Amino acid sequence: MKRPHLLVLVLLGLLPAWSTAQVSVLSSLAQDYDVVPGIQYSGEIEVHNDGTAVREVRVYQTDYDFQSDGRNVFGDPGSMTRSNAPWIQFSTDRLRIPPGTSQMLQYTVEIPAELPDGGGPNGSYWSILMLEPIPESDPLALGNDPEQVEFGVRQVIRYAVQVATHVQGTGTRNVEFAGVDARSSESGQLMFDVNVANTGEQMIRPTVWAEFYDPNGTLQKRIDGSLLRMYPGTSVRHSMPLDSLAAGSYQALVVVDAGGNDVFGTQVAFDIE
Repeated sequence: MKRPHLLVLVLLGLLPAWSTAQVSVLSSLAQDYDVVPGIQYSGEIEVHNDGTAVREVRVYQTDYDFQSDGRNVFGDPGSMTRSNAPWIQFSTDRLRIPPGTSQMLQYTVEIPAELPDGGGPNGSYWSILMLEPIPESDPLALGNDPEQVEFGVRQVIRYAVQVATHVQGTGTRNVEFAGVDARSSESGQLMFDVNVANTGEQMIRPTVWAEFYDPNGTLQKRIDGSLLRMYPGTSVRHSMPLDSLAAGSYQALVVVDAGGNDVFGTQVAFDIE
């Protein structure tokens, strides 16, 4: 099982003020399974109530896309080509958790032997199980009148659990550089941005770094990027600070190591004034 890339959503809504900090997800927020077509597997998510009153949690599905320009899109389940949402059945759409206890949300994923286009599944597929705590005063809470409308502003914490299915021995690994450049941030800090797109069929979590050489070919600095999950069709941005480089001309060698023999690189020249 791979290391998780955590995702917690904080949104504002026109609902009564309430704190959701008393409800937490204790399981990994990224659940990965290596499978073969035609089988079914099961998983579970532990949700805990640290409070002193019963709490409810709503459960629903979304798709999930993200891009290097900062976009995060939670689309309708099954709307993306590589969504596994239609394969997932979960035990309930509402958890009611007594104080100081945990409940398990159980789910099953049935991998089809054949896709609608006639081919077999290959590479990685994923979607989100969203867990949203509901305040007791919310009209959606059990025992309340759903027609009741109350206004106010509250903070909503939604836990997004990524459920990813990886078909063993299938899918390509490939990346493209979607932009490499030096820039000044709003605070005036010099940054080196590397935008990387996953154009393959497997989810990857590549090692990324940049080496900076002066006109004599002498290495002046190496900066490592972050380890970020990248699903097929998504892209991420690695922003690296360049404050320690002196003014002058540089060649940057950027390397993305996706594992095994799948290593990609590009070069870019730039000046620091």
